[in-house]
Amino acid sequence: MRTEVNADVQRRRLEERLGRERREQADRLEKLRRAVHEAEDVGRRFPEEARSMAKGEKEKRILRGLCTSEEAKELRAEGIPCSEIPDFLLEKQN
Repeated sequence: MRTEVNADVQRRRLEERLGRERREQADRLEKLRRAVHEAEDVGRRFPEEARSMAKGEKEKRILRGLCTSEEAKELRAEGIPCSEIPDFLLEKQN
């Protein structure tokens, strides 16, 4: 009997923790999605815009755009952070 009660308590605690973790994960994902949509889309000008910002020629802001993997590699080598954005983050949510 006591073992069953302990198992129930442990199961409920695990379910509570998992529910909390899922909510936290969903919140983080929503914040990331919002940041992606609020970023200025500069399209193919991304490498040039990122370099101009890094050199202080343009005001710093959050950008998103397109570049080849070689261009991304060059930006990183120059100390300019960039990363790929998964397509699902670009989709509009209802």
